[in-house]
Amino acid sequence: DALDFFYTSSIYQMMNEGIADMHCRSDGYLANLVKEEWKNKIA
Repeated sequence: DALDFFYTSSIYQMMNEGIADMHCRSDGYLANLVKEEWKNKIA
């Protein structure tokens, strides 16, 4: 379920397309973005 969510998240789409210098962000920063998107989805 977690990977399914990640691969359909906007964060993954931005990373995949190379948008907004996501490659320069730390793992922790990216994980927090995914976590926030998850929270917003289930709210």
